[in-house]
Amino acid sequence: ILLLVGELLTGLWQEDFHLRLNEGETRHFAESYRDNELALVAATDPKFDEVVSIPEEMLAGKSAVQNPKLPFRVVPKIYYPNSLFQLRGADSPPAIATAGIGQRILVTPQPVTYRPKEQNLPAAFVEIAAADRSLGVFLVSPQLDAAQEFTHEGRTWRISLRPRRIYQPYSLTLLKFSHDRYAGTQIPKNFSSRLRLNTPDGRDDREVLIYMNNPLRYGGLTFYQAGFENNDRTTILQVVRNPSWLFPYVACVLMSLGLLVQFGIHLVAFAGRRRPASVNPPALA
Repeated sequence: ILLLVGELLTGLWQEDFHLRLNEGETRHFAESYRDNELALVAATDPKFDEVVSIPEEMLAGKSAVQNPKLPFRVVPKIYYPNSLFQLRGADSPPAIATAGIGQRILVTPQPVTYRPKEQNLPAAFVEIAAADRSLGVFLVSPQLDAAQEFTHEGRTWRISLRPRRIYQPYSLTLLKFSHDRYAGTQIPKNFSSRLRLNTPDGRDDREVLIYMNNPLRYGGLTFYQAGFENNDRTTILQVVRNPSWLFPYVACVLMSLGLLVQFGIHLVAFAGRRRPASVNPPALA
């Protein structure tokens, strides 16, 4: 029962993210595989970025969003859960976007895919509306490599639709990624990432090694070695948040105890039924 309950809770609660790190790079966030967010970044201060993120579900709802940290409104116009991008041609219909790179791209909606090896590529047209005027309608999508910029009241803002991020109160720095092979072959033998885990307050500053079947569990997250790229200079870690991860272990312990008790009862009963063989003296003729 506990195994079934744990499997149910895992399906409901587990969240999967990924973390890509180049050697020497430091990050304190991971990105979702499936969920996206509209990010508005005030990039005026060179020391830090002030980020306001809007969930993708709110774009699909097409309701205007007004955040106290934003001096303008965000008005979703059109949202496609899956889309195809093409360069606009002479015979293309008028562009919906009035600012940014979206003026040169033709967006065609596509059916939503549910295949495990396929990915939906959402797109949305979003208007940035100030109190007295429109700052433009932008095309946003994870398919666009770079964020688009606009200026309002002397501040520079960047807008993009990117994978949803989870920020953590600690950072991970990739010191070295190792891809070992069997001697004389190209067959992989081991993948491992040596990282430095650091908290801002300095209470935790240590090196950790993540390799196959040896994840890092920290702060409610589990970091697994998942892959690599960029000629063995970039590691890909799978980051899992699963509040019910203890259920299978508790279930296995209970089953082990139950088996021990069951076999123990039968062993005691069997031993109790055994009697020592009595030695009878030979009968006299």
